[in-house]
Order: sequence, then structure tokens, then C-alpha cells
Amino acid sequence: MTRIGTPATVPARTATPRPAPAASVDPIRLLRQNLRLLILVGIGGALFGVVLFFALNFIYPRFRETVYFELPPVVSGTEDLIAVDSRNEDIVVRMAQTEAARLTSREILTRAMRGRDIEQTQWSQWFRDGSGAFVVDDAVDELIDDLAAGHLRDTLYFTLSWSAGEASDVPVVLNRIADTYMETKESEENARFASDLRLLRDREKEIDRQLTLLGQDIATFISNNNITALDERLDQGRTAIQNLGLRINETKSMLSLMVAKRNQTQAKLQGTIEPSSEDRRMAEADPEVMRISAELRALRMQLSASKERFPSSDHPAVVRIDQMVRSAESERTNAIDTIIQRNLTADFKATTDQIESYESLLESLDADYETQEARLKELAASMAELEAKQTRKERLEMERTDVARQISELEQFRRRESARKVTVAQRATTPREKSFPQLIVIVPVTMVGLLGITVGLLFAREVLDQRVKYPSDLAAIPGGRILGVIPERDDDPTAPARPEMVVREQPSAVLAESFRQTATAVQRSIDEGGIRSILITGGLPEAGTSTVASNLAASLVAGGRTVLLVDANFRRPRLGEMLGQAPGHAGLGDVLSGVSRPDEAIIDCGGGLHLLAAGTELNRVVERLNTGAMGAMIEDFSNRYDVVLIDSAPAVVAGDALAIAGKVDASILVVRAWQEQRGLVARLAGQLSSTKARFLGIVFNRPRNTAGGYFRKNFEAMAQYAAPKGT
Repeated sequence: MTRIGTPATVPARTATPRPAPAASVDPIRLLRQNLRLLILVGIGGALFGVVLFFALNFIYPRFRETVYFELPPVVSGTEDLIAVDSRNEDIVVRMAQTEAARLTSREILTRAMRGRDIEQTQWSQWFRDGSGAFVVDDAVDELIDDLAAGHLRDTLYFTLSWSAGEASDVPVVLNRIADTYMETKESEENARFASDLRLLRDREKEIDRQLTLLGQDIATFISNNNITALDERLDQGRTAIQNLGLRINETKSMLSLMVAKRNQTQAKLQGTIEPSSEDRRMAEADPEVMRISAELRALRMQLSASKERFPSSDHPAVVRIDQMVRSAESERTNAIDTIIQRNLTADFKATTDQIESYESLLESLDADYETQEARLKELAASMAELEAKQTRKERLEMERTDVARQISELEQFRRRESARKVTVAQRATTPREKSFPQLIVIVPVTMVGLLGITVGLLFAREVLDQRVKYPSDLAAIPGGRILGVIPERDDDPTAPARPEMVVREQPSAVLAESFRQTATAVQRSIDEGGIRSILITGGLPEAGTSTVASNLAASLVAGGRTVLLVDANFRRPRLGEMLGQAPGHAGLGDVLSGVSRPDEAIIDCGGGLHLLAAGTELNRVVERLNTGAMGAMIEDFSNRYDVVLIDSAPAVVAGDALAIAGKVDASILVVRAWQEQRGLVARLAGQLSSTKARFLGIVFNRPRNTAGGYFRKNFEAMAQYAAPKGT
């Protein structure tokens, strides 16, 4: 078949650094894969737990007992018949933890271990010196490590627990510690009460002494200051100073009135204001003015009579009398003004004299007021001092009464049983059952422990194992697109005889369907990118590249394409043998060496599939794969066939694949499960991506039975669907 046009040029890709792929662990799959091992480990753990129980029961039996202490409600006073607990949870917890720490302190334990009953226990035999004497410090060190004390949540109790190998020893040790703690607690409380009582009695004596001294001081003060008449003198002084204040205010008012009157009179004298009508009336009442006024009336009567007698106003008699009237009127006016000035001058002098008199009186009253006020202050100060002394005496008497009450209450409170801050709620008794070992605990713990160790080792191995085991491991690889998953032959329910030719010989097998699905993904890339030549290579030997190449070729041929299958693996060629080619037939090596022509070397396998084997061993020279002749031949084959599939040697052990990758359109990497490392696959994918060829993806070959994965279920569904009806 002749290819029309030229193939599209695929640009070379630049190599980019690829991070190391992260490990991916599927816990469900891992557990299901090792389910049988885990069941065996669980059964073994149970059996080992039973054996361990009997061994510990014989070697290390333990008996545990607990002493319960109570923090009773606080009694606030002797009058309270019922104790009321007003403490919140935090306070109770802190108190319980404090008492628990005190209970297990070295001081308490050392005192307790000195009891004679402790030396009678079997437990004490572990702490004897060479002479057989009981070593208290060693026993205390052991107890500090073994004793357990703490608060019981949501209660008023705290506990002390201990275990020993001899049941009868447990209550002896625990009760001795509890008794020592309570004795120490009671001794401390008695000392504290005695100290408080001593302080109160000392205070009572001091108050009595101060009261005696203060009483003597008050008596002396009353005698020296004549306090018996002090109240009467104080009242008289207050009355006198009140009267002086009234007189001072009256004098100040009269003085202000006189000053205003003098100022008004002075203004009249200076002509600033006109004299009042009263001033004028008083001047008119003066005898001289009255005389002039009588004469003026007489002259006015004469003038009236003259005017009646002489009708002409120019008559000498009328004119003369008129002049006399005017002269009298002028005289009267001058007399009035003179008298007003005289009266105002007299008023000014009189007012000034009154002002001086009032000022002198006011000065005298102010002096008397200051004297009375100073005397009153002295009296008030003496009274205040006396009241202060009496008030202090009253306070001391009240304080003495309060101290006496506190002494009485303290003595009564100490005698009350409910006043104790800690009580023993339950003493330790001889335990009837062993606390350790317990079969119901040892067996599950042993099983869980062994299972945990086993699971941990399985996960550690899974994480540390960097091989590609599952398709999910390829998802973390950059560019690790999965073109298809080819199952292990044992996972195929149809059990194909020859996996390398399963598509042609047993097309209903699960393997054949897996290759067809892979070929579909490859064919899509071929159609989208104009790809004609594809390199198929693996990482390590036995990856299965020849099987993948032969079955991909068969699938593409079945789709109506002409395919040339080229075996470029000069080191371990297999395609010729797989397709039934006779040994010694010419192939790729012979064509590259010029011994044979391509048409002579290519074998028609039927149905559109053609094979160019590796060639004779003498002419399989690997250096010729990286020549221009190889590139020209691939270009020529690409024009003659729809697809050219080239099988090459593993890329890790030979450089042939990378050399050929620069001469083809695309490349495919075949990765065999449980063989290649993830880092290796990532590096190969990166190297193939950096060549001119387009890296299509990865074919994941021969994964084992992946319990918990979805591929096995897919394989079973494929087999059921492909089976003939009725089978």
C-alpha cells in the first residue's frame, strides 16, 4: 500500500526534570492480598496469648486493691448543721490532684514504711540488705514507681492503688500509707489550728491592753478640758457667732446704703444729676425762701391790679411792678439753689460721718466674729477629738467581741468531725482475684499486638518496595498515561495456550480483549497525530515487548490496517519464532548490511500483517540501528504500510531503543509488574518524551492477582461476556 503525502513532522521534545514518584499504598488491597497471612497470625497470636497467660500466671501474678479518699463538702461555720459544697469541678480536681500527689510523696511513704507491720509482709523481703534489715529507701523507690493515685472524674473521691504478688500484702501496705497520710494530715491541721488560735488570743490581749490605755486617755482628756460644760459653751458660742453674723450683715447693708446716698449727694453737688423734687421742696420750706415767696405773691397781686387799672402794658407803673416781680422771682430762684447746695453739703457731711461710724462698727464686729469663730473651732476640735477617742474605743470593743467569737467558733469547729478536709471513704481489703494476668486481656492484646506488628511490617515493606506493582503506581509518574493493562495468563479464566499470539489464535480470551482495548487507545493516538511508525520498548528483560508488539499488530490488522512488524532486538529476537519464520531467514540486520533487499526479507503473514525479523546472527550489528540507513528505511516502510511497529531491546540494558526513538513518530513503554522500579520507569518515560518521537504512554504487563483492585473484576466480566450463550 502506497502512503499518500508526507508524514507530519513531530517536533523534538525537551527533556525536563521529573520528580521521583511518590509511593502509593492501597490499604484495602494490601490487607486482602495478605488476608491468609493475617488470619494465621491472628490464630497464632491467640494461641501464644493463652500460653503467655499461663506463663505469667505462674511467674508474675499480681493482686491489686484501692483505697478511696473523699473530699467532703466544706462547712463554712459552726452554725451550719449541714455542709454545703460550693466548689466547682475545677477546684475539686485541683484539690484531689494535690492530695494525690501529697499521698504519694517520699515523705509520706518513708514514714509509712517504718511501720512494724510492713516488715512482716512478703513484699518487704525484696528490700533486705546483707544483714537481713529492711531498707526503707529501696522500698520507697519501688512504691514511687508502682503506686497509682488520681482523681475519679465527676466525684469527690481520689484513690490510691497498688498491686503485689502476695494478696495479703496489698491491704497492709495500702492501709499503712493511708493511715500515715491521715495522721500527717491531722497533725498538720492541729498545728495550723493551734497557730490560728494562738494568733487570735494574742490579738485579744492586745485589744484589752489598748482599751485600758484608751479609757485612761479619755478620762484625762475630759478632766483637762472640762468636757462636762463643753456642750453648753459650744451652744453659747454658736449662738453668739450667729448673732454677730446677723449684725455684720445689717451693718454692711446700712453701710452700702449710706455709701450710695453719699455718692448720689456728691453727684448732685457736682451737677452730674439734678436735685430731686424732695430737695427742692425742702429748700422752698426754708423761712427765707418763704419770705421771698410771700413778697413775690404780693408783687404779682399788685401787677395784676395795675394791669386792670392801666390797660396799656407800657404804662410806667405796670413796667415798674413787672420788673419788681421778675427781680423777686430771680431772687427766689437763687435763694432756692443756695439753700439746696447748703442742704446737700450738710447731707454729704452727715452721710460721710455715718459711713465712718458704720465702718468702725463693722471692723469691731468682724474682730468679735473672728474671736468667737476661733473659740468655737477650739471647742469643736476638742469635741471632735473626744468623739474620735470614743469611736476608736467602740471599734476596739467590737473587734474584741469579734475575736472572742472567732476563738469560740474555732474551738467548736475543730471538735466537729465534718470539719475534716479529707476522710477515708473505703480502706483496702485483701483482694480475692488476680488483677494480672487476665485471659480476657492477654489473648486479645497478644493477637492485636502481633497483627499490628505484621500489618506494620507489610506496610513498611510496601512503602519501601519501589517496584511498580499496580496500575496506581504509574499514576504518580509524570506522563505515565496507561494505554492498557495486560493481565497475567493465570488470571485469564479462559487459560490461553500462547499469550504471544492470543489475539489471532484465541480472540475470545481475556488477554485478547485486553490487547484489543490497548490497541484502541494506540489507534486513537495514530488517528489524531498522523503517526505511522511506533517504537515498542521495555525497561528490563522479560518485560514482554515482543508479546505486546505481536498482539497489537494483530489487533490493528483486524481493524483493517496494514501493519509491518519489525524485530529490532538484535540481542534476543523473538518475533520470527513467534510468527513461525524459519531460522536463518533474512531480516532487518541483513537489509541494513546490504546483503538483502527489504522485499526479500519481509514475510507476508496474511491478513495485512507483515514481518521483518531480526535477520541472520552474523549481520545483526546493533550499531547499524543508529544510522541514517535505519531512519531512511523506517521512512520508506511508513510510506508503504499504515503502521510500522518496531520491537527493540530493553532500554536499561541496551541503548538501541533510545537510538531508534529518534527515527520514529511515537514510542510505547512496556512495564512488567513487580519488576521495574518506579524511579526507573519515570526516568525512561522522561527519556522517551525528550526525543523526537511522541511518547504515547505505558502498557502495564502481567500484574498479579490484585485483590481489592478493579482490574480482576473487569477480567472476570470480560470472560463471562465473551463466553458463548448456554455455557
